[in-house]
Amino acid sequence: MRLFYTIILCLIILSCDKNKETVSESDTLKTSKPDSISGDGTLKLEKFLVSEQTDTSKFEIINYDCAVIIPIAEDVVEQMKKSGSSDDEIATTLDDANFYSFHASEMIDSVGVKTVMPKKQFIKFVGNQKNWTIDTYKKDLAGWNVILFKTNKSPQVAPNISVTLDLAKNYFDKK
Repeated sequence: MRLFYTIILCLIILSCDKNKETVSESDTLKTSKPDSISGDGTLKLEKFLVSEQTDTSKFEIINYDCAVIIPIAEDVVEQMKKSGSSDDEIATTLDDANFYSFHASEMIDSVGVKTVMPKKQFIKFVGNQKNWTIDTYKKDLAGWNVILFKTNKSPQVAPNISVTLDLAKNYFDKK
């Protein structure tokens, strides 16, 4: 399935006209501000929470332990194109995102936890004591992050690159 999404994104990118102007990748990608990062290197959940959604066509419910791998949103690719990034820069960015997503997925799978990709913009995480609704299209979430969820804990947002075996074991209480 990941291969399918990668191929589709590459086809979209290659079918667009090239821009003559070049902008470095670091100029085009927005990064999290320091005040949105927790002491342990994960992102603050509050930044991505939204009010309860009533339109059921826009959200999915997750009520089981899992990790949600957030893919790169199409608007991020469009923003890179508009800012003058070359096809090579965009392809490199997508390749990097896929690599880190795959690595994070492997770490999580190795502790016996299911990984999923969101099917809709909003995810409602249903916990034992509380519910959280997250907008997966929020700036600084899409493409580079994983949402860890265990029904007896608050969801935790971690950059793909920061997902280690220890993080997965600690969050999911696996020894």
